[in-house]
Amino acid sequence: MIRPILVFASSLIAAGCVDVEAYRRDRSARQLQIDLTRPTCTTPAVCERMWALANQWVSEWADMKIQVATDYLVETYNPTSGKLGARVEKRPDGPVGYTFFATATCNGTCRIDDLAAVQAFNSALNELDPGGAQEAATAP
Repeated sequence: MIRPILVFASSLIAAGCVDVEAYRRDRSARQLQIDLTRPTCTTPAVCERMWALANQWVSEWADMKIQVATDYLVETYNPTSGKLGARVEKRPDGPVGYTFFATATCNGTCRIDDLAAVQAFNSALNELDPGGAQEAATAP
């Protein structure tokens, strides 16, 4: 009687490990896609529009109120249970350009996945300068 229980328990543990590994692989692949599609801008006009959209994105997507908003950083308060927090940095990239780094953090189960939120951010900003992120991803 104990042997069948051990076999059953072992199969449950093994199945759980497979799911955890699949989850980790999926998150790694999605994070790589985020890294390769980070929005970049190379002209002041596009950079200004991207930064305005970044601020709007934080306001609309995050569940938490904005704590800090400067010319280079917009960040919400840390998320409470079931809430999504966000942070966007505008980092210099070249003599006149910038790269936008977004992160989303979920405390518990949120209405949207943190990586899905960042992917949506990248897509929204890249629509303003469709070639920017692709040029950055293929640069030597």
